[in-house]
Amino acid sequence: MKYITITFDFEGKWGMPYKGRYDLVKTTHRLLEVLDTYNVNAVFFVVGKIIEEYPDLIKEIAKNGHEIAIHGYTHERLDRLTKEDLTTFSVNLCRIELTLEKLTGKRPIGFRSPYLMAPRFYTLELYKLLEEHGYQWVSNCELRYPEELFRPDRLRFPYLWGKNNWFTNILFILLNIRLLITETIHDKSGLSRITDNLQWLNRGTEPFKRGNLIEIPLYSPLDCDLLGLPNLETRTPDIWVKYAVDCLVGGLNRKGKYYMLNFHDWIIGTSNRVLLLGNILKFLSFDENNKIITVSSLVRLINK
Repeated sequence: MKYITITFDFEGKWGMPYKGRYDLVKTTHRLLEVLDTYNVNAVFFVVGKIIEEYPDLIKEIAKNGHEIAIHGYTHERLDRLTKEDLTTFSVNLCRIELTLEKLTGKRPIGFRSPYLMAPRFYTLELYKLLEEHGYQWVSNCELRYPEELFRPDRLRFPYLWGKNNWFTNILFILLNIRLLITETIHDKSGLSRITDNLQWLNRGTEPFKRGNLIEIPLYSPLDCDLLGLPNLETRTPDIWVKYAVDCLVGGLNRKGKYYMLNFHDWIIGTSNRVLLLGNILKFLSFDENNKIITVSSLVRLINK
């Protein structure tokens, strides 16, 4: 059984790399409609400003059975915050947590940092702050995947799309060399730490503990890694959509029993890219070896 989580970095204008007209409400309804069609509950990592500015939309997302986690306050670079900045961030975090509880009846227990903390991956001060706020899990550990190299605008090798063989496995290790050297997965040091990290990578990158928080790595490329940063109203070429579907479906064959599909609202919910989400969910719905669950359900499973 492969346990799968569907997550959205729900950013609106706060996370978009360019300015432009964007109807967050319309996009959200498109995403909710697709999720409802396939009876899938997802996780929305919501920027705090959206919670404040779109309370009715947040209530609608929760009412549809989706989990709401936090994605920063203004989509800020959390790895660059000073001590004073962290204090301000903590105050803002308290406010949006209380607002979310009033809107949905639940406080958030999951967190994903904007920009995924790269290149530092982890800062002790931020993780301690999140623990103090009552969070139980985070998803900041980004892995790099060979599929990012094989985009149609880079290296067009269709026979390697979503494949898992000796060649792509070696590429996977090479792409994550810096993570192997700088990360600490199981509190080891020196050469033992690097060896342990390599074993962790080869075993399927299972979730691990950072203090009292469970870190759930990203188990697939982000949509922006596969589709680039498309203009909102521009149609993505069909070959790119097929490429992304093949890669994300192919990722199910990787080692380990956990998998995560990650999307941005302003990418996957606009133009013809919403078809990509529908095609993947349709595929998953017909495979009895896959079970789609929310991350909090996954955390309960891990803690058993």
